[in-house]
Amino acid sequence: MKKIISLYKRVMNWLENHRILKYFVVPGLFTKRWYKTWIYKLLAAPVGMIKRRNILSHLPFGEFSVAVMLALLGTIPPPLWRDWFVFVVFWTLAVMFILKTANVRAAADCSIYLYIFIAAAFFLPTSVPAALMLLYLFAIAGISFIIMHVIDSPRDIYKILFGTYIAVVARSLYVAADTFLSANLQSGVDFGEFLVMLFPFALAFTFLKANSKRRGWLIVGLLPSVYGVLAAIFDIGDILQRQIREIPMDGDFMTYAMMAQDIYARAGTVGTQPFIDIYSAFMGAIGSQNLWARLLLYLGMLGILLFLWYVIRLVRRAVVRVFKKKGDARIALIAGIFALLGVVIMIPFEMSHLSVRTLFMYWVIIGIVGGVVKNKLGAQ
Repeated sequence: MKKIISLYKRVMNWLENHRILKYFVVPGLFTKRWYKTWIYKLLAAPVGMIKRRNILSHLPFGEFSVAVMLALLGTIPPPLWRDWFVFVVFWTLAVMFILKTANVRAAADCSIYLYIFIAAAFFLPTSVPAALMLLYLFAIAGISFIIMHVIDSPRDIYKILFGTYIAVVARSLYVAADTFLSANLQSGVDFGEFLVMLFPFALAFTFLKANSKRRGWLIVGLLPSVYGVLAAIFDIGDILQRQIREIPMDGDFMTYAMMAQDIYARAGTVGTQPFIDIYSAFMGAIGSQNLWARLLLYLGMLGILLFLWYVIRLVRRAVVRVFKKKGDARIALIAGIFALLGVVIMIPFEMSHLSVRTLFMYWVIIGIVGGVVKNKLGAQ
């Protein structure tokens, strides 16, 4: 064991002193290098001028305004739902943050991200699904970044969770009405993933207010979410039962087995069909003579690995800080860890069922957990 530890220290020491590799192992080194470049100074100059002239917006910005905008996710009626509102939310929050925050570095970082977002909106062909999804990811990742910098006390967590809680309850009511009345509101799409991410935060909000005299109303408020979960389960079960009856029992066994697993996958339950689709696409691209197709495949694989590395690293840091926190911050971290792990487990099985609104709330949770970890809230 001592030899392993000694070898590990030697390797890390070599990496930390390497001219290039040190940027990947020493925290903050790459960021410091970036802040010294002329590109950053040029892009950050407008925000620097605004801060020096003390130009401030009279619009209120803070944890409450973030909570209100998050609540809009659930309160927009399903027939009026348009995913373009993600862009509007990010643009509004970004401008308000740049004008109001006292942290010049954070405002400059947000402004540079906004430049990238605007350039992408102008030049990416939104008619192409992949380009549109990339633009969505820019927006929702930016919202996560803003939330990380807005949270600076446990009270802020309470307000942002309040907005998330409203979104969960409102969304649950729509699903309950759609299921019970067969109103065809299209409110139940991807609701299973939505609840996996947000239900722990609704529970966290209840626990945060456990000493309130009105805690009974909060528990009643959770009932629509519970009903939404049960409705989704029974609805999926009914779909499966009806579809399995249609499978003929004669003929080749393997053919019908593949039909059965395909039905399970399409019905929204965990199945193997997404993996089969991904594997088929991978083998088709890897065997292609098109160099660009193979290059994009490798870049995509690298991007997925980096993203998973970021999420797992955030969960690890959150677990460590659970033992160093107290009160509201600890409860928010525990809820966030379960939510992130739930999504990490579910995404590989349900990749074909993910939607933009699901990813939106996923990054909101990353922002909340990242804000608690980054700003060292609730330390003992």
